[in-house]
Amino acid sequence: MSEVFSYSRKITFEEAERAIYLDFESHEQGPPFLAGRLIGPDDFRLTVLDPTLYSAAGSSNVLKADTNELGRYMEGILDRCRKENRRLVAFSEREIEVVAEFTPYLLDQMTACYGNALRPVKKWFRNEHPDVYSDLKAQAQVQKKRVGLKDYVEADVVPCEYPRQLKGKFSPSSAARIVRDQLLKRDGDYSKIAGWRKRRWTNLLKYNKADCETLRCLTLFVLVS
Repeated sequence: MSEVFSYSRKITFEEAERAIYLDFESHEQGPPFLAGRLIGPDDFRLTVLDPTLYSAAGSSNVLKADTNELGRYMEGILDRCRKENRRLVAFSEREIEVVAEFTPYLLDQMTACYGNALRPVKKWFRNEHPDVYSDLKAQAQVQKKRVGLKDYVEADVVPCEYPRQLKGKFSPSSAARIVRDQLLKRDGDYSKIAGWRKRRWTNLLKYNKADCETLRCLTLFVLVS
């Protein structure tokens, strides 16, 4: 999207400690199908936003999710930010772009509290580890992608770890599509889905949780270093 968002205020360490960390999972087109939010080190919650996936929300034995639609979900998040004076932090502009596209009536509230953690992370890497930063950019160019959250963490210059089993080519979009297709074929009965597909769903939930936890860890580290 070409829209310019006016959230130039820097994130302070104190704000980052209290922030709500938000991570959407989505396909290339359309609204997100899953959201994770983390407050502090332990208060994590998953929410399924795609009605065709609602029946899978509470089915995992490892992580549970609730259900909501995007507008009501974001209204709740932003209302908490306002009442508790918290920043809403994500990695890049994807989350604010989603609000601008699918719930534009919430955009003013979003920009009032939004913080893009990619900004301080990039600045810290450029200043503290310029060679590492150059290598990350070069690798991303070869792969025709941007330097992502996991790339910064796996550079081994920050004390944050990403779960080993989720590294590599795991695709949240693919996992969601597989489960959605099966639910549509089985009248929404999650119990009738094959075991390996259920594991993909569980890994999707773990993936989102890991992203939120890693985002908080990385943000706090670069702001205090």
